[in-house]
Amino acid sequence: MPTGEQVLVLAPACTQEQLDTTFRQLGWQMLQAQAWPGAEREQPRLLSQWDGAWGQHAELLDDDGLVRVLCVTGADADADAAADAAAAAVTALAALPRWDRALVAGMLQSDDAQQLLRAARAAAWMGDAALFAPLARLRRHPEDAVRAEAAAAMQELLPALVAEGRRWLDATAGADAAPAAAPAWQLLAPAWVRRQVLRRVLQDPSVPLPVLDDLLRAALADEDWEVRIGALIGATRRRRVALGGLVEHCRLPTVSRNGPDGADRALYRALQQVACALLAGRVPPAPGPDAGPRLQALDRLARLLTEPLPALDDRAGLLLHALTQPTGAGPEPGADFQWVRVPAAEVWCGDGRTWVLRRLQVQGCTLAREPIGHAGLPQAFDAAAVRDWQARASSAGLRLPTADEWEAAARGRDGRVFPWGNGHQDDGPVCPGPWGTYGHGAMPEWAVDSEGRLLRCGPGAADRQPDDGTACIRPAAL
Repeated sequence: MPTGEQVLVLAPACTQEQLDTTFRQLGWQMLQAQAWPGAEREQPRLLSQWDGAWGQHAELLDDDGLVRVLCVTGADADADAAADAAAAAVTALAALPRWDRALVAGMLQSDDAQQLLRAARAAAWMGDAALFAPLARLRRHPEDAVRAEAAAAMQELLPALVAEGRRWLDATAGADAAPAAAPAWQLLAPAWVRRQVLRRVLQDPSVPLPVLDDLLRAALADEDWEVRIGALIGATRRRRVALGGLVEHCRLPTVSRNGPDGADRALYRALQQVACALLAGRVPPAPGPDAGPRLQALDRLARLLTEPLPALDDRAGLLLHALTQPTGAGPEPGADFQWVRVPAAEVWCGDGRTWVLRRLQVQGCTLAREPIGHAGLPQAFDAAAVRDWQARASSAGLRLPTADEWEAAARGRDGRVFPWGNGHQDDGPVCPGPWGTYGHGAMPEWAVDSEGRLLRCGPGAADRQPDDGTACIRPAAL
């Protein structure tokens, strides 16, 4: 979609006459809209346009009959008169009836499908990162058109969401003793953005301690369990003794279909006990050669909470690595959202249980952002259908990823348990993977081993299953 310095989604009450009057009072000249051959079938459709005396330009667009959008670019001169003209334009445009964040967020809660389509299209034009979370809830809407519109809008908003997290990081790192000046923590929705912001702040020694403490207080009470556990680890590693009481009462994940499994929950309980002891100054003695498994495990956790250690030794080290290692919060702004580049990297493979943990150097690959499907829902294929697809795919420049490539794409550099994080989540398929892929978790995905045999990978990042079932296809580029 074309963008300008200012994009206004106009309310239905805003008339053409009102726009003409506004621009005439500003001294802008109305131009004749060009009617190119076939333009009536193109979207968005140009309705009107105006030029200002200092190089300003405005276009009124109709986007598929869902919304009308006014795109305004600013003056191209630095003269005082140009600045005055720009200020006058801002004031005049602010008086036009238009949709704002609160109105669109409310529309995204509607039961009416047409209202949802308008709201999703408006959100895409507005580029407001705060609308990403309500759009994500529509990815499971029963109407195909609504799901597709929400998915398209989320693609448009993802750069703004990543940029918002970066702005928060910059504001936090540059803040002084007044952390309240930084944007509100809970406004960084969804949770995966807060996870990444927390991890980056904890790894930045230049963040002032008052700001760090304020962030940790908010994170220790966060609604997302991964944020809370990450803050617990960070508070202990950074020796924030004053936060010991909050660490002690930090709410751990409980039995639920969302969250970590029983073994990992037990690990987090032990982790909290060791963290409280360390913050209280009770350093456990090194276990002797005859120490039992529990003492050895507690000593291992104490060392992991003292400083980061290689994760290769056991699952505890891998989980702490996954909960504290920052990765990119989706693709970089300007990336092609149909394809996602997974860079060459050394990544963790295996889960420390069924599959041995190992470090693997994986060459870069390019994967489809979402599996083959319709309106955001992946399509299931059996092994015979996949082999037929493989026979035709190479002529289109496509192939199946290798299992190692798939795992590298699903877990990133942090070694996460699932593509979306470190526990089960109902909304996992609408959360991005570490490199900006989507659609993980709805069903396994087809890949090939080193000898070309078919495997089904997922939903866990380390899961590899035989080819005796169905899975979806996420193509890789040749």
